[in-house]
Amino acid sequence: MSDFEFLGFLVVCFVGGVVAVHRTGVDLGVIDHGSIVWDEIVPFWLVLLMTPDTFFWQLAAFMLFRYFDITKPQPARYFDQHVK
Repeated sequence: MSDFEFLGFLVVCFVGGVVAVHRTGVDLGVIDHGSIVWDEIVPFWLVLLMTPDTFFWQLAAFMLFRYFDITKPQPARYFDQHVK
């Protein structure tokens, strides 16, 4: 896939994921259930698109992505707490 095609794929995954995650949250009775991780997978694919194609760059990108996902610096913390 070209980068442009991959960006289109990510848009489709994002929009489809929003619908699927919302439906799953409603069915489970918990809007932001801990087992729903699609909202972490699609953004990480975007990060990998911008990362050089070497193992160590991709490992560093993954570690930084997880660090920021866990610590949730502002403004991400605000949206995590107030927007579900």
